[in-house]
Amino acid sequence: MSNSYLNGIFFQSNEIMDIIDIKKFDPYVLSKEKKDCLFSEVVINTIEPSVIIMPPIISENNCKITVKTVSDLAIEPAENIDQVSIVKTARERDDLIYVKQDDTLFWCLYILHHGFSDYHNIGRNYGVKELEEKSKIYDFVKTNPLLIKNTNTKITNVAIKEIISELISVQRKMSYQCMIASLVYYQKNLIIVDKTKTSMIEFWIDRDNIPSMESADLLQTNVLYRDERGNYKLQLENISISKIMDMRSTMYIWESYDKPLRGLSSYKVHELEDICKKLKIDTISKKYKKNELYEAIQNKIGLNFS
Repeated sequence: MSNSYLNGIFFQSNEIMDIIDIKKFDPYVLSKEKKDCLFSEVVINTIEPSVIIMPPIISENNCKITVKTVSDLAIEPAENIDQVSIVKTARERDDLIYVKQDDTLFWCLYILHHGFSDYHNIGRNYGVKELEEKSKIYDFVKTNPLLIKNTNTKITNVAIKEIISELISVQRKMSYQCMIASLVYYQKNLIIVDKTKTSMIEFWIDRDNIPSMESADLLQTNVLYRDERGNYKLQLENISISKIMDMRSTMYIWESYDKPLRGLSSYKVHELEDICKKLKIDTISKKYKKNELYEAIQNKIGLNFS
């Protein structure tokens, strides 16, 4: 009795449908014919570069796979894709490489020596690889301290000990001292440009072979760009001597990484004015005294590499 009551509420038109009405549901039923139609004789042997295979679209009257062609699209084989593009981001310009690790300086040097493919293939074991690489540099420094001292940067015995200590301890970011030792190990010169591209620091692994226009041979020299956060971006291509000369003519060159300027008394006023011009310090609208020029340069350099 209760069942009849409920049926009366929820199934008021509970009539036996005619077989003709059931046919209305045919388009929504996966019948054997439709199933066979989906998988019958669909063979794709070759995909042309200008073709994109779209998901199958079944019409009411037949069973066809719809293929959409795009004439202006060429699909490059996977093996030909430049692996550097894997890490390209919206922020990247001028063919610079950004690394994702905190110690961008160390990993830029690693890529310079080993190549991007090797870096990319490390996978998740970056911490282990960093320890392995620093262990090799540590052994090199221990047995070749004189080579580290032969760079264009003054390296003392105390500095050698500090480098060795850093290489066997956990550091969040590589120091310039340790970077110099790494450059000697990798046999590469390096130029670091500040975030405004108005000043730079040169690191030459052989102080007796600093490039000039008369230089015949030059070891691989690369450029790192330091951004406003203190991270480094790598220009992977080796730069020429003429490019180095051009950079020197437009940017101020630090005396060394820990000494951007010489003492005030060693400069003439016109020399300080030339430095201000490279650093884009306005010396026309305001007249500066010598010590004011020097102070303005100090402040600008400090901001550029802060």
